[in-house]
Amino acid sequence: MRRTLIATVLLAVLALLGPASSAQTADEGGQGESATLNITKVVDGEGPTGGYVIEFFCDIQDDRAEGAGFGGSLAFDAAGPGAPETQVVDVPGPGICSVTETDANGADSTTYACEFVPGDVPDSPPFEGTEGAGGCVDDQSADFASPADVGTITVTNTFEADVIDEEEEPPAVDDDVVDATPPFTG
Repeated sequence: MRRTLIATVLLAVLALLGPASSAQTADEGGQGESATLNITKVVDGEGPTGGYVIEFFCDIQDDRAEGAGFGGSLAFDAAGPGAPETQVVDVPGPGICSVTETDANGADSTTYACEFVPGDVPDSPPFEGTEGAGGCVDDQSADFASPADVGTITVTNTFEADVIDEEEEPPAVDDDVVDATPPFTG
């Protein structure tokens, strides 16, 4: 029984901590040993709240850990019209991180935008010796070269409203077709 209780408590603690890749909060971004990738979900128009899934992959270029890439799938359940949602990924070494939305929840279009604030390149591992400052590779990817780098990739879903063309006139009513006399008079 004691083992069951310990196992249950351990599982509860792990569930509260969540995956290591998203444990950092947005307020802590850019502090410490890891660079910061902010992934922001925006809903433009009258789309639903929640139900959006964005995948990320970071190809870490660390000589000490060949093939040290990692990634994951993030659920954006609070994002909705007028309510963007941001999730944070810690990037533990120099490398390129890319973002792709895999479930746009019925949006008419999806666009990506990258913003980047470079930090100073340190003289200590794992970022030491990286060439120059990091930056946006394209709208969906950022290149991290310093633990002080902060990259933000914004994924915007646009939901178009059904538009009625006001210039189009309704069809004309043919007086011969409309019969207002009841067929049974009783």
